[in-house]
Amino acid sequence: MQVNPYASSLYSSLLGGSAGGLGTSSSALASTGSAASASSTATSDPAASSSSTVETLDFTDMTSQQLLDWMNNQLKSGQMSPADSGAFLDMTMNLSTATGGQVGTASDTTSYNFTKMAMQGIEGAKARHDDKAVAFLEKALSTMQSAQGSVSGLNITV
Repeated sequence: MQVNPYASSLYSSLLGGSAGGLGTSSSALASTGSAASASSTATSDPAASSSSTVETLDFTDMTSQQLLDWMNNQLKSGQMSPADSGAFLDMTMNLSTATGGQVGTASDTTSYNFTKMAMQGIEGAKARHDDKAVAFLEKALSTMQSAQGSVSGLNITV
């Protein structure tokens, strides 16, 4: 797996040290909750037992897998370029404090505040005068802010 060149800058900013000391888990940055907020709307027919749930994007409360799923959908639909996806991939990397190895996104059920994570990365990059990393993360933050609250899914039960 190839790691984006700005990953070490992001982790350095978030973990408060050099990227070489990545034995710290990024789960320390976690917030609790679920990735999508849902609102249920029952049909107007009282005899019907159907309902629908609209899920919206919430980058302040999302698992790594949910961020990856959203990013992959953006890539498949052409709404995001592979170059722009790098920041999102970097944010989903989670390292185990016990092993120092990467934790798989599918098994990581921790919710993270990816908006805050990007903001902290930007501040760290600014402190290091890393203009490329600042631009890289600002674009990711702008993308998240634009998509925040938009519909991510619709579940209809009949």
